[in-house]
Amino acid sequence: MQRLKKFSILLLSFLPITYVYGYDYIEIKTITFQNYTGSILQLKKGLKFDDGNSDNNQAIISEIMKSLQSEDQKIDVINLFNKKVGKEVLNLFIQGLKNIPEKNYRDEISIEMNLSTNNIDYDTLKFFFNALSTKEVYMKFKLEALNLSSNRIRGFLDTPGSCEMIHNLLICHPCLKYLNLKGNFNFVTATGLSKLYKELKSVIASAQMKNFDFIIDLTDSSQKAKEKDIIQSILNEFLSIQEEKVSKDAREDAEEFFKKVRF
Repeated sequence: MQRLKKFSILLLSFLPITYVYGYDYIEIKTITFQNYTGSILQLKKGLKFDDGNSDNNQAIISEIMKSLQSEDQKIDVINLFNKKVGKEVLNLFIQGLKNIPEKNYRDEISIEMNLSTNNIDYDTLKFFFNALSTKEVYMKFKLEALNLSSNRIRGFLDTPGSCEMIHNLLICHPCLKYLNLKGNFNFVTATGLSKLYKELKSVIASAQMKNFDFIIDLTDSSQKAKEKDIIQSILNEFLSIQEEKVSKDAREDAEEFFKKVRF
């Protein structure tokens, strides 16, 4: 099955859709377009998670776990856009993954997750990233893309430990190609980019950055500093930091890294 990367499949809802039935809380749509085919799991229309109803939340997560293990239908995307996902729901999701029986599912479950526009703050993000980086979880599935845009994270690079979390996440999920943190009041500076660059370089070791297939979106929806001269100023400062710490031969590598960060 050839996959549609970076949630582009979610934009194809106008195309012919095949539904999978037999679930009370979720629905699975299979969309085919030219050479692309993908299956999207989402909650049924009008249904959201409820912080005051743990039993209902558990029932939904249980169905999601059931579908992930189904031999009849491979899930490509879990779409929980604007479904009131917070720490309780993510904890239930993590526990559900841990309870999946050992059956080498990692080679079978490869998913993209859309958690955009929910109730995820920085502490919840930290919990989720750390949990995804535990062997109990990362041995169960491959995470290929993660959309956390428009949540309540309130900045990322400017918070100590964030770059290390990305490092651990990429080590445990080497198939992760796209991380979207857009619209979370990100304040991107040359110093923050330098820390991120260092962590990503440690992930890929001696390989060239241009061969590292990973994009991170830190665009701030409220940020007005979009002028090219400001972006160029940050780039110049970032490059000067790298040249102070490493040889000048790394400039090209640093420029390739800069292309992978959107802000």
